[in-house]
Amino acid sequence: MELGIVRGYEIRTNKDGTQDKLLLQVEIIPDDVRTVEFMAQAGEDTNPAIGSRVFVISAAAGYQIAISSTDDLTPEVNSGEKELYSTDGSSKLAKLKLNLDSEIVMNNGTIYAARKDDPTLVDTITDNAFISWIATVSAFINGITPGTIPIVPTTITGKINDGTDKVLLP
Repeated sequence: MELGIVRGYEIRTNKDGTQDKLLLQVEIIPDDVRTVEFMAQAGEDTNPAIGSRVFVISAAAGYQIAISSTDDLTPEVNSGEKELYSTDGSSKLAKLKLNLDSEIVMNNGTIYAARKDDPTLVDTITDNAFISWIATVSAFINGITPGTIPIVPTTITGKINDGTDKVLLP
């Protein structure tokens, strides 16, 4: 296993593949830049920022993959919490934090996103379309961290009929 720094990337098939993959150009030591496939966890689409560090391992003779990355940004979570964010390599941008109070906090949580009894209809959006959207969002978040949020119960009137007022937005 080696530690390297991401210097570039491209999305294309690898040397013996038939499907596009994220290929990173990783500098292991000065002037030793290798192209390796980045393998993220299933259900996750991640492209490490230029300058990020990655672990590179040999998967087979002549075939190396990067299996994990860090951007060296300061962690901002307590033990047991999880935060997902985008980055430009020097700072955290869009953030989604799952905290220990069972809250989903977006971008440091300065305003509420949705609360119990908030209306769910916006002009041309139907109840069924909104209920379907809520189910999709719930499934996405639970796909990242299973059991994070329960199915969000809604009524035909378009109001969320159960839950918390702790989902926060900037």
